[in-house]
Amino acid sequence: MEPAKRTVVFRHPRTLMGSCRQCSSIGNHLPRSNHVHLRKTLLLLPQYWRSSWDLYMYKWRWKNSRHQVTTETMIMVNFLEASGAPAHPIFSGSNVLRAESIGRGTKGKVTCVNKEALEWCISSGHIPVLSSIGETSSSQLVSIDAVHATAEVAKAVQAMKVLFLNTTGGLRDRGGRIIEEVHIPADLDALMKQSCSSQDHKTKELVCGLVADLPPLSSVVITSAKTILTELFTHHGSGTMFKKTERILKYSSLKDVDIDRLKKLVTRSFGRVLKENYFKELEGRLHTVYLSEGYSAVAVITQEAGLNVPYLDKFSISLQRQGEGTSDMLWNCVRRDFPSLFWRSRISNKVNAWYFKRSEGSWSNSKWTVFWYGISNQQLSYTLVEWAVKKPKSFHEPDEYEEWPAITESL
Repeated sequence: MEPAKRTVVFRHPRTLMGSCRQCSSIGNHLPRSNHVHLRKTLLLLPQYWRSSWDLYMYKWRWKNSRHQVTTETMIMVNFLEASGAPAHPIFSGSNVLRAESIGRGTKGKVTCVNKEALEWCISSGHIPVLSSIGETSSSQLVSIDAVHATAEVAKAVQAMKVLFLNTTGGLRDRGGRIIEEVHIPADLDALMKQSCSSQDHKTKELVCGLVADLPPLSSVVITSAKTILTELFTHHGSGTMFKKTERILKYSSLKDVDIDRLKKLVTRSFGRVLKENYFKELEGRLHTVYLSEGYSAVAVITQEAGLNVPYLDKFSISLQRQGEGTSDMLWNCVRRDFPSLFWRSRISNKVNAWYFKRSEGSWSNSKWTVFWYGISNQQLSYTLVEWAVKKPKSFHEPDEYEEWPAITESL
C-alpha cells in the first residue's frame, strides 16, 4: 500500500448504525474517493458493559455484543456495496487485531496488527470493514476500544488521513465552538489544559500520540459523517484537524541560524538564486527571523533606516509544506508580534491572492505589488510604497546566471 493512498475511517455504531441517513451519506461519499484511489478501513465499535451489574453478566452481554457487531458490519458492507463501493467484511476471529486481555472479562488492547487481510482487501479493490474485536494468543476474542483500535491500524498501515466520526463534528472549546486545527506539538499544551470530560481528554491524548507516529504529511480529523467528503479531499473541512507541524522558533540575529540550510529553503521556494551578499547585508537591518525547526518555513523581518514600520523581507515555505497550513501558522506568529508591516511581491507571484487576503492595503505597478496592514496614515503608505519599489533586488535574475538550472538543482 502506498502511503498516499491510505485512509482509516471510524464510526461509533450507536450514532452511525442508528441513522440510515448518515450511513447512506458515508456510503455515497466513499465510492467517489475510489476514483482517486483512496482506500478506507472502517472500524465499528461493539457495545460492552459500563456498570458492575454489566460486568457480572458479561458472558451474556458479550455473546450478544458479538452478534450485534457482526450484524452492524454486514449492514455497513451492504450500504457500501449498494452505493457502488466494493467492500469486504473482516469478522472477528480473522486475527487482524492481535491483542491481550485486560483484567477479567473480555476487554483487551491491541498488541499487533496483522496487515495481510487488509492488504488483500485493498489490493483486490475492496474497502475492508473491520470490527474492533481482537484475538489473543490463546484464541480468546476480546473487545477493543474502537478509538484505540483505529489508532493501531492507522499506525500499522501508516495512514495519510485518519477520520474519527462523532455526532458533535469535532472537538469544541469552552465557548462551544469547533476547534478547527491543532498543530502538534505547538498547540499540545494549550489543548490539554482545556477543561473537558475524561473521555475527551483520553481521546485528545490518543490522537496526539497517533499524529506523532504517522508520516510527516499525515493528518487526523475528528468530524461528523455528513462532512466526510470534504475532509477526504481538502485541507480545510469542518471538523478538528490534528497535524504534525514544526515548531516556529524566533531569532533576533543570524548567529544561531544555519545559513546554508536557510539559503536552500529560500532559493528552492522562490526558484531563484540569492545574491552572494544577501545575508551579510541583512545582519545590519535584521529585526526578527521566524524559522521552523526543520527549516521548512521562514519569515524575515527587517527594520529599515528612516522607516518606523517593519518590512517583511522574506516569507518562504518549502514546496513540501505548501498547502498544509504552515504558511498560516507562520503568518500568525508574525501578525501576533507586529501590529503593522509592509512588504512587496512580484506582480506575477501566484501567492499574491493569499497576500491580498491578509493585507489591509496594496499598490501595484507593472513589476511589483506592495502590501501593508496596520497603517492608517495615507502619506505614510505613499512613503513605504516609494521605498519598496526602489529597494534593490535580493535575487539574481535567471539570465544573470549562466548555469542557473544546475545551481538550483544543486541547492
